[in-house]
Amino acid sequence: MPLHRFAAPLLALALAAGAAATPAPAEMPASATPAASTPAAAPPTVPATASALPTAQAQTWQIAPIHHSEVFAVPLNAGQSCPPPAAVGRIQLQVGGIDTGLRAVGCDSGNRQLSFWLRTVSLMPGSNVDAAWERMFGSPWTARAEDFVRTLDYSAVLPAAAGDGTLGQSLFDGPIAVKVLSPDLAAIGLALIAAIWLALFFLGRNTGLIRDPGSQPLAQRSYSLARLQMAWWFGIVVGSYIFLWVVTGGQPTLSAQALSLLGISGATGLTAAGLDANKNTVFPPSQGFWRDILTDANGITLYRFQMLVMTVVLGLFFVIEVVTQLAMPDFDGNTLTLLGISAGGYVGFKLPEQHGDGSDDAAQPVAVAATEPDPKAGYTEAPMPQGGTQAAG
Repeated sequence: MPLHRFAAPLLALALAAGAAATPAPAEMPASATPAASTPAAAPPTVPATASALPTAQAQTWQIAPIHHSEVFAVPLNAGQSCPPPAAVGRIQLQVGGIDTGLRAVGCDSGNRQLSFWLRTVSLMPGSNVDAAWERMFGSPWTARAEDFVRTLDYSAVLPAAAGDGTLGQSLFDGPIAVKVLSPDLAAIGLALIAAIWLALFFLGRNTGLIRDPGSQPLAQRSYSLARLQMAWWFGIVVGSYIFLWVVTGGQPTLSAQALSLLGISGATGLTAAGLDANKNTVFPPSQGFWRDILTDANGITLYRFQMLVMTVVLGLFFVIEVVTQLAMPDFDGNTLTLLGISAGGYVGFKLPEQHGDGSDDAAQPVAVAATEPDPKAGYTEAPMPQGGTQAAG
């Protein structure tokens, strides 16, 4: 049988099989409208006091960078509600599971938001608050690539407490962006520090601020190492305090170690001045800044050099910690003890210390004059003759 007689039936069968394998398009319900015709939902309005806003779900929200000393709001998790008013003040803001020391200042039931005040808190002994603030604001210069904004995961946790009907629960979990440093404020703070040090330099050079007392003209009065140390720590501590105040926008915490450093330098200067006054020390004319603070009558002394090096090293470390960590450093007790030993050695060696033209040298001419023999010693006056006059020889 010729093959062309089967061609037409085979072609018709192939077309029918292809049509059956192709799915028919789904019919659109009459009530449905194309997605393109649906208007986009308007974004929520940001309140003036809130930096974070909840949307349909508590975990999806927008946030603006929060600055130090600013009140901000975070949304409650899905299914959570504001706790009783008495328990709001116990809600902790945690970062990475570490308590920051910050407590909620309010809870808005209508907007389902918790409010916090980002301010510096006093470090609680035995707590990890300092570790939390290190994660939040530590090393701010490392965030300059992100415009000094650091985003971390935070939680608002209400600890369980007996008697108020509350259970331990997490009311908020999500990221918060914090502005760890304002470059403009940092520049102002550094300018203020520079102004303080320029004033100290000018006064130290042109007044008796860091010079030994004496009756010589001001330019000839020698420089004092003890007074220099007092001015050094004053400039560092006060300058750091002003810098932190300007940069963070809040009153910084003055560490106990900073007070100890001021106390050590003040006690050293006061004791040295008392010793010089009791010895009636007459200071030699100035031989230049470095020779004045490092030498006595015997040349450069180890106890003066040791005190100068310890003061400079600890001072530079103090400034670096303030600028990089935005907090005054906490020296351990051994470090402060080492500085105290250096200061004590300086005071102890000042007891026998002599200067080139000191009081001991000035007293030597008087002692020599008192021991010189009398040129008239050994001579006696001749007796007068009886008659009242002596005959010519």
